[in-house]
Parts: sequence; C-alpha cells; structure tokens
Amino acid sequence: MFLIFINDLLNSSNKFNFRIFADDTNIFYSSKNSADLEQTINDQLINVLKYCCANDLSINFNKTNFMLIASPRRKASINITACDITQKSHIRYLTIFVDKHLKWYAQIQHVNSCLSTNFRILEQLHYYLLLNTLRQLYYSFIYSFISYGLVSWGNASQTRLQSVKFKMNKCIKPIFLPYI
Repeated sequence: MFLIFINDLLNSSNKFNFRIFADDTNIFYSSKNSADLEQTINDQLINVLKYCCANDLSINFNKTNFMLIASPRRKASINITACDITQKSHIRYLTIFVDKHLKWYAQIQHVNSCLSTNFRILEQLHYYLLLNTLRQLYYSFIYSFISYGLVSWGNASQTRLQSVKFKMNKCIKPIFLPYI
C-alpha cells in the first residue's frame, strides 16, 4: 500500500518535478523570476502537504530543507511560508554534495576526506598484500569515490580539483611501493 501512496505523490503537484529514491523524495522547481518561484513553491507545497495528510504520510521536517541554485553575482532568496523548512548552502543528493553556486566545494572536501581515510588503509596493507589485491582495494576504496558523480563535480575549476588529483596520486604510491 505504501508504494501506491508514494507513486501517486507525483500527482499532488503539476508544477514540481519529483525524484523518489528509496525513502527519500526530492522536489525540484525552477524559475527565472524569484517572485514567481516563491509563490509557486508555497502554493504547490500546500498541495503536497494536503496529499501527505490525506494519505497518512509523514514528513520529517527536521530532515527537510531547501536550496536555491543561483549565480554568485545574483542575490536570490525566497520565503517559504507553507511549512517550516530551513535553507541550506549545500545539500547531499544521492551521496553527492551540491552547493548553491555549483562550485562543488563540499563534494571535493568530501572526496578528499574519503581519500585520506582510505589512503591510510592502503598504506598499512601494502606490506602484506599482493599487487592484484592492492589494485582491487584501490578500485574499491579510492576509484569509486573519484568516479561516482564525476560527470557533475568533475567540471569544477582545475584549481579546486588539484587537491583531489594530489590525493589520488598519493593513494597510488603504496600500491606500487613494494615493487619499485
């Protein structure tokens, strides 16, 4: 029964684009006019909230937030009055961090953090494992973080990507160190 309610959630608004993944629902709407954006979001959110109430679906407002994506040169803000939702400067969408100016600061920081942690694992294991095993661990622990979502965040400026390139190269060293 739950799937019927979730799948029909899309019909609660004719203006929003819904993306549902497991138990997470993301709502997207775009407009070039901030007044239209604010008015439409408030009106359509009321429809979504009515649908959820009518079908006994709960919304965890502690985990609910919104983000405006706009040019850094443009000061954009809206006031959502339909419900109490906090505005964030970056959000996590399917384990990719998206920031409000699409500069990918948070995503690059996340990847660097994961690479640093996994580098230490490879560094400790390279004394005990064969090259093939180390290579498999590299693809599991390092390459997966770099390649996931790369189409999006890989377009960040080269200056920001330098730290990822540096850490990636550092992670490759322990694999080949015993063979040099």
